[in-house]
Parts: sequence; C-alpha cells; structure tokens
Amino acid sequence: MGLVIKKQKAIALTLVSGMLFACLTACAPADTGNNGKRTKKYKEDECEHFSMLVNLGFMGELPPELEEDNEIQKLIAEKTGVYIDETFAGHSTQSAIESLIYADSYPDILWSNFDLDMLYDENVLVAWDEYIEKYPNLKAYYTDEEWDLFRQDDGHIYWADLFDNTYGEDKETNYTGPAFWIQVRVLEWAGYPEIKTLDQYFDLLESYYEVHPDFVDPQGNTVKIIPYSGRGLKDYADALIIPPELLDGNPYQYMVNVSTSGSDKPAVNLYDTSGTALRYFHKLNEEYTKGIVDGDIFSQKDTDYKDDIASGSVLGMFDFGSFIQSNGSLNFKNDGYSGLGCDYVPLGLTIDEGMTNRYLQYGSNINTGTGCCIVGKNLDPKQIDKIFRFFDDLLGSQELHDLRFWGIEGVDYRKDNDGLFYRTPEMRENCASRKYKASHLCPYNYLPYWHGTSRDGKNSMLPEDQTTEFYDSCSAPLSKCLQAYKAGSLKDMLGSDTSYEREFWRDRYSTNIQSITIIFDDYDSPGYKAWSAILDVQREWLPDVITTGDFDTAWSQYMNAYSACDPDAFLEEAQSKLDKTIELYGG
Repeated sequence: MGLVIKKQKAIALTLVSGMLFACLTACAPADTGNNGKRTKKYKEDECEHFSMLVNLGFMGELPPELEEDNEIQKLIAEKTGVYIDETFAGHSTQSAIESLIYADSYPDILWSNFDLDMLYDENVLVAWDEYIEKYPNLKAYYTDEEWDLFRQDDGHIYWADLFDNTYGEDKETNYTGPAFWIQVRVLEWAGYPEIKTLDQYFDLLESYYEVHPDFVDPQGNTVKIIPYSGRGLKDYADALIIPPELLDGNPYQYMVNVSTSGSDKPAVNLYDTSGTALRYFHKLNEEYTKGIVDGDIFSQKDTDYKDDIASGSVLGMFDFGSFIQSNGSLNFKNDGYSGLGCDYVPLGLTIDEGMTNRYLQYGSNINTGTGCCIVGKNLDPKQIDKIFRFFDDLLGSQELHDLRFWGIEGVDYRKDNDGLFYRTPEMRENCASRKYKASHLCPYNYLPYWHGTSRDGKNSMLPEDQTTEFYDSCSAPLSKCLQAYKAGSLKDMLGSDTSYEREFWRDRYSTNIQSITIIFDDYDSPGYKAWSAILDVQREWLPDVITTGDFDTAWSQYMNAYSACDPDAFLEEAQSKLDKTIELYGG
C-alpha cells in the first residue's frame, strides 16, 4: 500500500445558500426513465444520464453549461450509452463539499479541487480498485506505483486526477504555471532583448512606462498604463510569496533545495527568509516608491485586478498563467487588444544572471488531493460499472477523444494531405464562442482525457497543442514575438532547464505539499500552527515591507515577527514527512 495522507477536519454545518441549493438540486440523480425525451438506445443498453458536479472553487468565468440538445454530446451518448449532465460551481470548494454533506444530496460524479477526504470520511464514495483492474485503458493511465499514491488509509482508491497525463510525445504549447509575465508590445518596443533577471525585467518596464504612460485602446479611449500589478494578499497570497523560490532556481512547490536533492537527506527549506527573498521584496519596495508597482496592489480585489488585465493597461505581473488567461487576456483577440500587442508571454527570471531557472516541472506531476470521484449513494452496481466503462472508453477511443476536443471533421476541423488536423479562421472563431460551445461542442473537460500525441502519431490530442494551430491562432504581435525568440510555444519563452531529472521522491512528496496543509495529520500540531501563524504574519507585514519609506527597519520587524511563529516547528514536521516519503519510496 502506498503512502497514506489523511486530514482531520471538522465540518462546519453551514446553511445552504440559495445559489448552492440550486446547484445541489441540479446535481440530484437524473431521471433515467424511458420518457422518450431524456433517453436513447445504445445497442441493447439504455442510454443513461448521470449527474456531475464540477466544483472549481475559483472566481473566474465558469465554462458554459451544455444545452440539452448539444450535438456532440448526443453523438458521444449514442456511441457510449452514457450522457453526463454537468453542473459547474465556482464558489468556495470547502463550503460546497460541506454543504453536499449537510444536505445529504450528491451528484453521481464529482470533480473537486480539494477536500475530497471529507466525502471519504462520510463513506459515500465508490472504491475504484476492481474497476481499475477490469478496464485496461483506465489502468494504463498510471503505473501501479502511481495509482498507489491515491490510496487512502483503508487501502483503497476513491478518486484520481485523470486529465494531466501525456500520451506519447508532450505537445503542450500553453503555459498555465507561475511566471513573471510581460506584454509583447513592451518586448517589441525594446527590440526583443534577453530578459533574464528581476532587475532587467523592472528596468524594461520603467523604460517603457517613461515613454508610454498611457495608450489608446481599441474603443478610442486613452487608458493609463499600470507598469506592474498583481493579486492582492486578501484574495491570494501565493502570487506574492512564492517568487523567491523560483528566483533562486528551484522548482515551485517542493520547498526542497535542488542543490541538496542529490544528497542522502534532501532538506526542506523556507525561502521566505532567504537572501533572495530580501532582495526580491527590496526590489518591490523600490519599484513601488517609483510608482511602477500598482499603488492599489494590496487594497484591490481580484475583480479589480481582472478588470485591469482585461483593459490592456497592465504591462507585467507575477501570476499563474491559468488566472491571467481565464480572466481577461483570452478576450484580447476578440476585443482588439491583441493587435495592440497586449498579449502576455511568460519569463523565467532568476535573481542573478547565469543562474538556471526551473519554472517548468518536467515529467509527471500527480496531484493526489484533486480529481474525479463517484458517489455510490444513488447508483446500483450496474450503473457504477457503466460509469467506469465510460471512463475507459473516453481514454481508449481516439475517435471519442477527437470528437470531444477537435469536434466533427468538416465542421470543426479539416485534414490536410498529410493527415494533419487544422481549423479555418471561421472554425476557430466558432470554437471560441460560448454559444457554439454550449450548443455544439462537448469536451467533458473534467472527465478523463489525454495530453500529448494522437494515436495516429501526427496530431496533438488537444487542438491548442497542435503547433500549426497554435501559431495560426496567435495574434500578429504575439507570433512576431515568438519568432524573434525562436520559441515554438509559450512554454519555450521561459527558457527553463530541461536537463535535470526529477528525483524519485518528488511526485510523492510534492503532490502532497501543493496544498501545504495536507502534510499535517493533526491541525493542532506545532507545525501546522506555525505555518498558519507565518501566513498571518506575511499578510500583516508584507504590505508595510513593500510600501514603507524605511525598508531596512520594516524588514527587520517582519523577520522578528516571522521568527516568533516558530518556523522550526514547521520545518521539523515537513522534513519528517519528506524523510518518510524517501523511506517508503526509496530505491
């Protein structure tokens, strides 16, 4: 049995809000009776409807819910005998899971970002073990050792992350991880220079802003430029706290210095107090004083930040690509901002020139705290088996995979003489339309799928990873920028080291530290209390550190407050977890 991580968390039985109650109602078991409207025939089996709640737990725009007569959804149902009624929830993940339990009303299938262990504690989840062995395509998604990562303390698997794995060659062109981002118009203006360090990055933003304090947007309005912005500490602290780790040349989320990882005992580090952290926050203080860092960075809400991004006014920021792309920049092309060079590219900066950056996490990165689970409360054994067979079909059938992500040949994509898939500008525009997505497309994005290379050995599993399709969908300024840097994708812009190998323990350790609290078995432990105290101190002190006129004094006071949190207690527990992981998976 693999490493077991189990949290103890009290469930606050809160009142179900009107919005959440509506979501729960929508997730009640679907009527699968033969009423002539909601069912179809699939060979000898009745086409069954299963409810699914996709619990995203973020503030971005939710995907469009599919219309009842969605064309590709019908085709998938005809081929598989399964029809999934998806509902999306974007509110707090924790409160949603707690409310499901409180209302004792569950969907048949649930995808959630975290806190699935709450449902495990309620004993409502279906164990996957026998179905993993029964269905070969599902089993092949992970190795036996990787499947073991999902086992709970009773030795069974109840959920899995089934859309982050790669079939064949990695074809990914996008980058959704953390980086320092910059608009391509800034790089074009400067003649596409090599930007390797934090100082070079801010020097460029300063120079551009001095010449271009504002710009005229596609609507003819004069808009004031914001050289550097970010998400406020109230809504999201990570975007301010994690850069020192990356600037120091270490992969995000591990908290283990790569320079020690080849030793017999890799050591957990806290980068908050490092020399690189001091230099990073000192730089932010300097840039804030110059007016380069947005004066509202600590007081603004995510909605304000997203509006600034969507307005094209923000030249640069440190953030996750997934947030930037889902909250404004995806509309640049339709709104005319792409033509002005407002698209962003990521930069893998380090604190000093000549250092290796490791922004990209190459190889598998299995997140055991998130995934898809099946709630058996309203299902009989045949229905449960049918869901797992459906999962197996989705992974094993290239026809279904192409139908989900490329669409219908001749309607949503074409093939050239070499068999390569491509889309016309009209097809591309259709597939970007929320109305078209709701009525025609059916990716089932939170059900099992592959990244990588199609089984034909030519095409990408996902259209956005098709090199020609990626370039054809880029705006002219973005395409020009990528060509100037000889980058075939956004990932290539990072210049991240691809030579280092991930140590055997990294998947086992890092996946359980992505949500840092998962490493603690007891929330009353000294380590967890220390970590909570550190976060509180950072939220309290970092705004002063960055905005003060006396940085040295503010930093000293911040370090004193940080030390009072007993960080050694956190390090001791985290190191113990790492040591245990190495012991269990070593060799």
